[in-house]
Amino acid sequence: MAGGVRCWCQQCGRELELSHTGKCPYCGETGKRCEVTVSVILGLKVSASAARTRVYFEWGNRTIKATIGAIFIGTAIASISTLVGFLVSNGLGALIGFVVSLVIIIISEVFFKRKVKTIIREIKEI
Repeated sequence: MAGGVRCWCQQCGRELELSHTGKCPYCGETGKRCEVTVSVILGLKVSASAARTRVYFEWGNRTIKATIGAIFIGTAIASISTLVGFLVSNGLGALIGFVVSLVIIIISEVFFKRKVKTIIREIKEI
């Protein structure tokens, strides 16, 4: 903090000492005018931060492991139904069992195909 006090004669305007009392030594009149000045230097530090978060979902097909498992199960169903059809009524039963198993596989792939929902978060500092 810096500043100071300055005084002048009220009549002639000449500078006087702060401690001066009585008549002006230059003009002989009485009256003194004083000014006080103060200087202050302030430091200000501001900081701010923000982050933008974006959340969205992505839909993807099931994993390879689940797909291979579905193919294996479908093949097992087709083989077993064909074998049962052959044992029950020879060639025509085997053909009917094979067709039925193919229909089951197609229905399961169309109606029960699982999609995987993935949550994705993007965080970006601003």
